[in-house]
Order: sequence, then structure tokens, then C-alpha cells
Amino acid sequence: ARAFTLPQEEREALGAYGRQVIFDCYSVRRMASDCAAVYRQVWRPLDILVSGYYGFNNLGDEAILLSLRQRLRELDPDASITVLSKNPAQTQHRYGVHAVYRFSLPQVRRAVKRCDLLLSGGGSLLQDRTSTRSLIYYLAIIRLAKRYWKKVMLYANGIGPVTQPSNRRMMRRVLDLADVITLRDEDSREELLSMGVSRPPMTVTSD
Repeated sequence: ARAFTLPQEEREALGAYGRQVIFDCYSVRRMASDCAAVYRQVWRPLDILVSGYYGFNNLGDEAILLSLRQRLRELDPDASITVLSKNPAQTQHRYGVHAVYRFSLPQVRRAVKRCDLLLSGGGSLLQDRTSTRSLIYYLAIIRLAKRYWKKVMLYANGIGPVTQPSNRRMMRRVLDLADVITLRDEDSREELLSMGVSRPPMTVTSD
């Protein structure tokens, strides 16, 4: 109440001071500024791990990796990209990414634990025409990523053929753990549905 008895000039100065305190400490602008400051402190680029048939000098798969790297750089220029490769030194030199030896379990485990997202693909990785061993390898990487609570995306996969009943059951159990599945054709989608894969969102995209 005493403020109302002050001279007009002092009342105006007191009011201006109060408005400035509100602006500095309690305004929407201040809240937004504080939020941005905290975000800058905790933000870091994504760490993306890519699993596929890379480092074998297969032109088709190497073209997929080149395209995938370019797209990821467009989406997040600061992202850290690591590739599981048969020839890590060659993959690093060609594409300007990190690479680890795909058959070294300790290296693969460390890369999976460090990543935020596993991209499995592209290409026809999940099939047992070549061998069941290859199928088990790619599914094991997916299972390992989910064991460490990582996000998993199947990227532009072609599915099959997977003929052995035990392999089809294994596919269903593991792929139902994935977060997103993108496929290169409708036949691949139908094949997964026939195996009973139902939980992850599935989208047919280009090859």
C-alpha cells in the first residue's frame, strides 16, 4: 500500500523495475531461452549403426551403402555413421564413415551398445537360399540391438526366400522386435505377413 503514496516518478520507476523482473525471470521468452539452453547442453548427434552385406565389393550393395550414407547426411549432417563391414579400412576410405569388422563379436557388441539406431539393410539379407548361417547372422545383430534397448529399422529389405519352417519361426520372433520395417516390394510384405510378423509398422518403398 505504501507504493501508492510515492511520488508519480518513483511509482513509474518501480513499475518499470517490476516489469523488467517479470520479463527477465518469468516471461515466455525466458522459459523458451532456458529450454533451448538445456537442450544445447544435452543434445548430441545420432549414432547410427548400419548392418548389411558391405565390404565384399558387391557393386549393388556398395551402391546401396553410398545412397544410404548420402541420405543420412542430408537428414543429419552431424550424425555418426558406423558400418559393419568385411573390409573396414576400405569402407572407411570409400565412404567417410566409421567401420568395424563384422565378424568380430567384441567390436560388433561395442558398436551396438554405442549406437542409438540400427539400420539393417538394404538388399535381400533375410533369406536362406544362400545359407541359414547368413540369415542367423543378420537376425542376431537385430536381437543384440534390442537386447540393449536400441531402435531398429529394417531398411528397404527384400525378404526371402525363407523355406525352412524353423527359419520362418525365427524370422517372426526376431522381426516382431523391430520398430519399423521398410520393404522394397509388395511380395516381401506378403512374405512377412505369411510368417506372422505383425507388430512393427511395415511400408513398401523403392529398392
